[in-house]
Parts: sequence; C-alpha cells; structure tokens
Amino acid sequence: MNIYKCFQRYKYKIFNNRILLTNFSYLAILQIFIMLSPLITYPYLIRVVGLELNGVVVFAQSISTYLSLIINFGFNIYGVRQVALYKEDQVELNRIISTIYTNKFIIWFFLLLGWLLLISKLQFFSQYYWAYFYSFFITFNELLFPVWLFQGLERMKYITIINVLVRSLFIILIFFVIKEKIDYYYVPLLNAIGALIAGLLSFWIVFVKLGFKYIIPSYSAMILYVKEGFPLFISSVSIQIYTNINKLLVGGFLGMEDVSIYDFCEKIVSLVRMPVSIIYQTIFPKVSREKELVFVNKMMIIVFFINIILCSIIILLTPTIMNFVLGNVLRSGIIVILIMLISTIIAGINIFLGGCRLVAWGYSNTYSKIVIFNSFFFVCFFFLLYFFMNNANYAYSLEKNNDMYLIPIGKVIQVDGQLENLIVRNEVNGCPLKSGDLILRVEGNPIKDFNHLSDVFYSSTGNQISVTVKRGNVIKNLICYKEPLKRVSFNNAISGFATLTYINPETHQFGAVGHAINVGDAKQIPIKSGTISTTSNLEIEKSSRGNVGYINASKNYLIGDFKENTQYGIKGKTRNIDFSNQRKYKVANLDEVQLGKAQIILQNKQNQCVKYDIEILKIENQCTPEPKTFKIRIVDEDLLKETGGIVQGMSGTPIIQNNKIIGAVSHALENNPKIGYGVYIKWML
Repeated sequence: MNIYKCFQRYKYKIFNNRILLTNFSYLAILQIFIMLSPLITYPYLIRVVGLELNGVVVFAQSISTYLSLIINFGFNIYGVRQVALYKEDQVELNRIISTIYTNKFIIWFFLLLGWLLLISKLQFFSQYYWAYFYSFFITFNELLFPVWLFQGLERMKYITIINVLVRSLFIILIFFVIKEKIDYYYVPLLNAIGALIAGLLSFWIVFVKLGFKYIIPSYSAMILYVKEGFPLFISSVSIQIYTNINKLLVGGFLGMEDVSIYDFCEKIVSLVRMPVSIIYQTIFPKVSREKELVFVNKMMIIVFFINIILCSIIILLTPTIMNFVLGNVLRSGIIVILIMLISTIIAGINIFLGGCRLVAWGYSNTYSKIVIFNSFFFVCFFFLLYFFMNNANYAYSLEKNNDMYLIPIGKVIQVDGQLENLIVRNEVNGCPLKSGDLILRVEGNPIKDFNHLSDVFYSSTGNQISVTVKRGNVIKNLICYKEPLKRVSFNNAISGFATLTYINPETHQFGAVGHAINVGDAKQIPIKSGTISTTSNLEIEKSSRGNVGYINASKNYLIGDFKENTQYGIKGKTRNIDFSNQRKYKVANLDEVQLGKAQIILQNKQNQCVKYDIEILKIENQCTPEPKTFKIRIVDEDLLKETGGIVQGMSGTPIIQNNKIIGAVSHALENNPKIGYGVYIKWML
C-alpha cells in the first residue's frame, strides 16, 4: 500500500511537470547539437582559413553578440515573465508580442545605421570590412527569433526544431562554400543567412501556426517595456562584460590567432555550462509563476553535482580533442580550459541565486545593481592588471636582449620578391581596378599567376568579368568590362632598393627596409618568396624640398632570402656572407636613446659603408611596437652633398648612438627631406 501510494505520488509529480520534462528534453537536444557543431566545423575551418582569419571571424561575431544585447534590451527576460503571466490571455499576448517586436525593430534599424557608419570610418575595421559587415546581420536572430515567446509559452520544441534545421544547413554549406583562406568572410555571411531563415520560420509559426496577430502598440506601452527592460538590459550587458568580453580583449591585446584558441577552449567548456542553461531556461517560467523556493534549491544542487561530473570528463578528454583540432597549441589551450572550468562551477550557482531567485521574485533592480557592481569591479581590476602587466612587459623588453649584439650593415641592397597574389600596376579609364589592387579571384576562380589569369579571362564568353580584389585592407567585388581590362598591367613580382639594417651573428638572421613593403594601396603585401642582393655603382638622384630622391645601382650577388614582410621591414636569413671581421654593436634599450648626436651607417659611391652624422630631434614614448620612434635630421655635410637628405633606398639604414645600435631610418618628409623618422631596433626584431 505504501509502495502504491509512493508510486502514485511520484506519478502525479511526473505528470504535473511533464511540460518541464518535455521542454528540458527539447533544450537538451538543441544544446547538445550546438555543442557538437563546432567539433565538426572547427578542424576544417582552421585548416582552410587558418587560426588568424578564423580568429577574425570569431572576433567580429563577438562584437555582434554585444549588438544583439542592445537589440534585446532586456525584453527576452521581461518578455518571458509577461508571457508566462498572461499565457491564457490571447488579447494581452498579442499586445506583448507586438510591443516587443516593434521596440526591437526600432532599435535594430538605428543600430544598423550606426554600425555601417562606424566600420566605414574607423581604420580598425577596414582590413576585414566584410567580416564585420556580415557579422552585424547575425543580429537577425535576436531581432526576429522570439525565444522569449516560446519560453514563456513553454513550447521549447519550436526553438529546437528551427535551430537544428538552420544549423545543419550552416554546417553543410561550410564544407561546400569555404574552400580557401579568402573565403573566411563567408562564415559570418552564412551565419547571417541562417539567422534570417530562422527568423522567417519563427514568424510563420507565431503569426500563422499559433494564430497571434500584430497590433500597433501604443506609445505608452512601448515606453513602459523600455523602462521595465532597462534594468535587465544593464544586468545583461554587465554579465556579458565579464563573460564574453574576454574574446575582444584577447583579440585587442594578443592577436586573432589567440582568439581562435580561446574561442575553441570556450566551446569545450560550454559543454559544462549546458545543463545550467537548459535547466534555467526550462524552469524560469514555472518559477516566475509559482515562486517555489524549495524547487529552486533542489535544482541548484542537482546542477552543482552535474557540473562536477562533467568537469572531470572534460579534463580527461580535452588533450585528445585539442590535439586533433589545434595541434601545437595543446598546452596553452589546456591551461585556459582549466581556468574556465573553475569559473563555470561558480557561475552556475550564481545563475540560480540571481535569475531564479531575485529576478523571478521581482527584485530585478537589486539583481542588476549586484551584477553592475561585479562588472565594474571586473573592469577596474582588468585595467589595473593591464597597467601593471604592460609596465612589466615594458620593463622586460628593456632588459631582454641586454646582452644581444647585432652587426649594423648599411649596404644598399636590391630587394626582389614573388608575391602571393597578382598586383595591378596601372590604372585604365573605364576599369574600376586601381594601382596596388591584389587580384584574389576572377569569375569566382582563385588566381595563382598571370597565365592562370589569362586562361580565365579568355575562357569567359561574356563582355563583363567579375574580379575580387584586396584594396588596402578591404576586399571588393568589382565588375570589369573586357576591353579596358585588356590594357591593365599585372605583375606578381616586386623589385627595388633599400638598405640592409642588421645581421644577427648568432642566428644569421637579417632585417632591412625599416617599414613594410607597400605597392600603391596594397599595404604590407604578402610575399611568397624573396631575395636580397648586394649592389655597386650607386647613382643617386638628390632630394630637394618637395621631392624625395632615389638610389639606383647595379645588382651583384645574392646574400639572403626572406618571406616576412612586417610593419617594420623584411626579415630573413643570410647566405654567402662572411661577417667574422664585422664589428658587433650592443642593442640599446629605448630608455638609453638620447636627444642629440647620432650616426647612420650607409654605403657610399665607393661601395664602402661609412658613418654619417645625424641629430635625434624627438623620441616617442613607445611601450609597444609602433612606427616612427625617432624624429631625425641629417646634419652631415658630405651626405647632404651626395643625397640632399633622405632618399628612396635609404630605408633601413642603421642608426648608431653611443656605440649601440638603436634603430633604422624608415621615412622621409617630402617637404623637407633633411628630416625623417627612424624605428626602434627592437621593433624590427
């Protein structure tokens, strides 16, 4: 009898909470699918587009997360509560749905205008413009997909079905569309298309299948929802600051490759976060209605033990997974994961203490204040940490290589290089191509060399040809007419004169030029392979005010190879050079550089490298690598007679002060070529 009663009691509980169990099942399926998706696509994307470009995509999509928060504006939490309270009132539900959608559309529209203005004006976004452009439209998911409605109605199956269908399509298209590095910006585009499809499907479900109607909301209702949603919006932003801003910080201070690593680590750890998310989304409507504290406490204890078990499993499996996906960054990735797991366990408890207690009981303002305070503490702590770490890194950079010695050279060299892409060398009327454009695709085909370009050109039957170029840091899709396109000159090689700055006697590494090799608007052009050669028979066109001169010379023999074209010059390895009798100079710390007298070492017309006097006019306070470290002036009368100041070909000329190598000449002032700039030697290293 007791057994029968016990069975009946639990049967009743199960039946009473069948909606919870159903919703839990649907959300579990969705979360498992979301977690597994990256394990399918990540290895492929990293191998095709590389860690850096994948990091760019992750970085851009992380920004879209914050844009989505603005569109959300707390409506997703407030909306769930309102829908749950008026679940049986069709008329009131129509008002709730219409008001939230209208507010979101208004916010989205103005946000779109602001975003387009921002990415078109700021240099930071120009290099990967299309990645940032397409990433914005991932916000369609926040704008159109009514998670708040389906949660409030406790119909999680719609969330699951739509998302699984759309994400499956995304996974399939990744393998069909992404074929090489240049295709990286298609990733956010495919995500945006998926978000749009999901939104349109949800629209059909809401307004056709479920029969809800859109009614024009009153101004007072819209304002009320904004006021009610604002505290929740602030708390959501605050939560995102110390949960998702890490990717932005990693990208800003470390680089896009590290963003890829961090993002993948986060996706592994999200397997542990999954139960918290599922259970929270499932029970929040019930808790909002019934406010049963005992039930919340039981759920919190269950989640805690689930987290402990999952953390143990993740720790065991992580080395295998990361070795398969990321390979040589295994160790650093594991350390990141271990740190994340600790914070995840704590965060899981906090969600139940805050969301399922304070918010559900109507203490949204209190919850917001707590979260805001935590976020403020996080931001302050981060900037303090950054300040101390930056100074520590600067101090380390001053001490690093204190005993390092380089051989300053000063020989004029001929730099020859094969480019990774064809480059436009002239401009023709009627053709949109500009000098310096890098040719990426023609008629959708990747272009490897001039012969390949010719084959694609003459195989095209139409009068117009689509050409994808990289102009500066922006990728453009252009339509060119065949006739003017025939008169455009292309090249996949560069050749010019510069000065060899240094040779490392221990590693045989060299540095030269002092700035990136650019052609037209093509900045820091990618080099497939390059060589440097000695020169003789120098011919110098003198500089004058308003005109920078140049060096011409005869090419002699090869002395080095390079592939790196950095912001501070080219780097490679020497060959066929005997520098055993060359004088070595100690590498100076930046704080050792002084205003006043210094020397440059430069090859003269007699093919001898001699010292010439210069003056350092200004020293920039650079804690991190930046160009134009010193402002210099040529004061040596002999050099001025020969060159008139700084000429093209002197870039990379080593600068010596107090018997230490401090940098290299990098730029000249056109209106006064006696004056120019130098870059600090360690930035070149």
